[in-house]
Amino acid sequence: MSYEVLSRKYRPKSFNELVGQKHVSQTLSNAIKLNRIAHSYLFAGLRGTGKTTAARIMAKELNQSDVSKISSGSDLDVIELDGASNRGIDEIRDLKESVKYPPVSGKYKIYIIDEVHMLTNEAFNALLKTLEEPPSYVVFILATTDPFKLPTTILSRSQRFEFRSLSKTEIHQHLKFVLAEEGLKSDEESLNAISVHSGGSMRDALSLLDQVIAFSNGNIELSLVEEMLGSISQESLMEILLNIYNGKIKEVIDQFNSLKESGISFSNFISTFNTLVCNSINYLITNSNKKFFSDDLISLLDASSFNVIWLVGVLEEGSKCQLKMKNSENPSLVVELFLLSTVKSVIKSTATDDKHEIEISDSNAKNLNQVNDQSKGSTLKSNIIANTQKHEPVETVKESPTNPFSDQSWNSFLNSIENSSPRLAGFLDSSKVKFDQNCLTIVFETATQFQINSLEKGKEKIIETINNYYNTSIQKLVFEFEKLEKQERSQQKSTTLDHPLTNEILENFDGEIIR
Repeated sequence: MSYEVLSRKYRPKSFNELVGQKHVSQTLSNAIKLNRIAHSYLFAGLRGTGKTTAARIMAKELNQSDVSKISSGSDLDVIELDGASNRGIDEIRDLKESVKYPPVSGKYKIYIIDEVHMLTNEAFNALLKTLEEPPSYVVFILATTDPFKLPTTILSRSQRFEFRSLSKTEIHQHLKFVLAEEGLKSDEESLNAISVHSGGSMRDALSLLDQVIAFSNGNIELSLVEEMLGSISQESLMEILLNIYNGKIKEVIDQFNSLKESGISFSNFISTFNTLVCNSINYLITNSNKKFFSDDLISLLDASSFNVIWLVGVLEEGSKCQLKMKNSENPSLVVELFLLSTVKSVIKSTATDDKHEIEISDSNAKNLNQVNDQSKGSTLKSNIIANTQKHEPVETVKESPTNPFSDQSWNSFLNSIENSSPRLAGFLDSSKVKFDQNCLTIVFETATQFQINSLEKGKEKIIETINNYYNTSIQKLVFEFEKLEKQERSQQKSTTLDHPLTNEILENFDGEIIR
């Protein structure tokens, strides 16, 4: 007897065996028991989540027949059609003719149309009337991975069931069950890697397990799984992330070159890297969800001092990188550029313009925590947010505890008010600060008279905002302008006063010019 692949051998034969779709199986089971059978059902969801299997199980339950006969096509009362290869109007016309004939042995005549979204518009139109008012003995079960391509007229005539992506835990447990049935063993890490790589599809997971068993000759180990999948371990990914965070560009380049030499799938790399960053953010915020990591990774995370906002920025850029790879002829270059630009942002945010020294202080660390708190619920910039807290810096410059206003902390302050006070942030853009004896001086390279007046009017608000952010009690605030744009302002005013429309307004409204 020929070998039967695991995805077929362990295909569920009853609703109780259907993994991860209890909301579907329970509803359909109850509907059959209560004899509340609709004439049309739509099963929608990701590939490999059980849509066609559930359709066959339902057909079996409705007619009290055998699933194996339905699967093999020997049950005359259950007709399966592939929407991709039977998508034209002629095939649907043949279907409409066959609907006229009652079932041979069962109670219902059941039509299962897989990938129904592949039908042509003409075919949908031909099917519509039959789908709306079929004979009492006919039941349609439509399955699709893309329900948005179906006409609303079809959707409105069907009971819709959403088949959700399976969780990593659900896939993991089922793979363990299958291995036990096959008399094979595997470590938890190997099954976890397969579960993550399957992307929520049980069929994909079982197909991967089949490959792994053949590749490892039945001796399943994590290193062999990673080699076959072209993936990379979480420990290696965490090491790359830590090197990026510490600005160790040489180590990042060396690791990337090693990945290229190993022939790794860069699509898998960026996908698993983004997943690791996302799970790290989840853990650091909630201090839970340890199931995503091994004990060693938990220890690394706890000792890393990762800045959560920085991680969010990395995840955002990583997601963009993942999208760019789909349209790129050189995916490795896209990934390399992502890694190098991320390291560059870290180095740039921690280096001074002149001495290129790493600048960090207790005050800056405090400000970073404030940025974390103030940024909850706000929209983050698409670029990786600079001014992040660093640990184990190469060289530190200690600033006076009485002067918290470093260039770096002032830039952090400006970033933090962009969402809460965009007008204020606009006026203070490109400014610098000097601090002396409780007097803060904000220095502008250039300014217009309008900007000067606006700053003076909003001085109290600016003092209040600064004191709240820095937790200080600044009483005196001075504005210093290196260059005033007087001539441009004067020319603009003169042009406005000479305009004919100005005189017309003055005459109509009996107005006067106040200089």
